[in-house]
Amino acid sequence: MPGNPDRKDRRRRLARWFWTYAASCLVIWWILSEGEPKAWIVGIPTVFAAAAASTLLAPPTAWQCRPRYILPFAWQFFAFSIEGGVDVARRAFAFQLRLDPGLMEYHTSLPEGTARVFFANVISLCPGTVSAHLDGDRLKIHVLDCQHPTSARLAEMESVIARLFGDDAEGYQSGSDRTQ
Repeated sequence: MPGNPDRKDRRRRLARWFWTYAASCLVIWWILSEGEPKAWIVGIPTVFAAAAASTLLAPPTAWQCRPRYILPFAWQFFAFSIEGGVDVARRAFAFQLRLDPGLMEYHTSLPEGTARVFFANVISLCPGTVSAHLDGDRLKIHVLDCQHPTSARLAEMESVIARLFGDDAEGYQSGSDRTQ
């Protein structure tokens, strides 16, 4: 009697993830150790332990990143970061500190899981905004100026991330409001 095909497919996926993790960790180790041969005595067992732990603790998921949208995402992230950085620098060097800090709530249409968490993390990497809490489709974000059109910028980023993760829906109807 042949084995369960779903089980074999799962084992193949896990093995593929293990070797992907291992190869990635080997490259990182090689860079960090500057190719020193003696470092491999510790590196090889460490890399395989890390790959095994990563495979078991973070098994492959169903999401897929679409490579053709990586550049549009990178461009949007770059523009978002530069705009935020210039705004923060302008405020820092102003004679009067013009701030209206607070929490805003942003409702996302991204599917629950990787895309939504990725979006929250991207927001935190951009100057002037920090994701404070993610609860379902509601994301609380700390902003330096509640009068700034942050929600419009977030909607643009959300749309790019949606395409990156495979959702081609345009015109997200996300809402936001100041909560504190």
